[in-house]
Amino acid sequence: MADVIALFNAGSSSLKHALYDRDGAALGSGVIEGTAEPGAQADAAAEVLGELQSEGVVATGHRVVHGGDLSAHSLIGPETEAALERASVLAPLHNPPALAVIRRVREELGTGVPAVAALDTAFFASIPENARHYPIPRDLAEKHGIRRYGFHGLAHESMLRHTAEVLEKPAETVNAITLQLGNGCSAALIKHGQAVDMSMGMTPLEGLMMGTRSGSVDPALVAILADGEGLDADEVVAILNSRSGLLGVSGLSADMREIEDAAASGDRPAALALEMFVYRVRLQIGSFLAAAGEEIHAIVFGGGIGENSDAVRAAVVSGLAHLGVGSAISVLAAPVDEMAVMARVVKDLAGTA
Repeated sequence: MADVIALFNAGSSSLKHALYDRDGAALGSGVIEGTAEPGAQADAAAEVLGELQSEGVVATGHRVVHGGDLSAHSLIGPETEAALERASVLAPLHNPPALAVIRRVREELGTGVPAVAALDTAFFASIPENARHYPIPRDLAEKHGIRRYGFHGLAHESMLRHTAEVLEKPAETVNAITLQLGNGCSAALIKHGQAVDMSMGMTPLEGLMMGTRSGSVDPALVAILADGEGLDADEVVAILNSRSGLLGVSGLSADMREIEDAAASGDRPAALALEMFVYRVRLQIGSFLAAAGEEIHAIVFGGGIGENSDAVRAAVVSGLAHLGVGSAISVLAAPVDEMAVMARVVKDLAGTA
């Protein structure tokens, strides 16, 4: 094995990595756990490179959650790195580890090996202005860069490609609603192979109910909870991010498997958490069906819950038959492969073929 593309996905507590050949074929992958700090992520990336020994790395790819001002996947140079640094304030748990890995890999390999930032926000650069902006004073929005960016773009692009293959349609002709349902959850409306709306917004907190995130709530809750509990705004947002969603409603777990088991055993809070989760996914689907304005070919489930929970998929679509779901609109479960999308991005931008 020689001439490999090394891919890195720095999460909040683990580093996923994969190797592809220069033509984009998968060679292997792995996960290093217990890397909560950016320095630990960087050390883990160096460990992966050390294990390659004599194999030549011709390019590297790095998943970055928030691209900020960047609207497309990008070769990493000073300007790209600076933009990702600025965006760290919007993704403080994810961008700093990604940047630490980028910098450590550059130290290990030198600047002659091209590095590519595969942005989770890039897939949503096509969202039109009427869906991108919030209805707040325009001067404040422009001053603070407030708009809807969207996230999980690599996952939604993977689902789009899977849908195109299953339906035997060119990707650029596919109209679909894609659902990335895991600990983090998001939905995308895709028309003619391009995203036109997304459930997440300026941060990954907006939208669907998630494992520990509330999803969309009345924004006045921040002031109400701050006053009532003697907290500041950041502390309330932390509650909405890490103590809400399935965990907060059930009081039991953020893991859908545990929620389903408890609900089946008669645990009412767990059953309510499951009902709320399903209801909010169905609301999002209905909203996107109305907004599409034309035929939708498929509703696509991906992620740990979306791909593996037959019960959740069935509950979500069970009341949608009158809208053509299951007949005119296909229902698919897609094996999300973010690394394959990253490899394609690196191959295109770094010219490895």
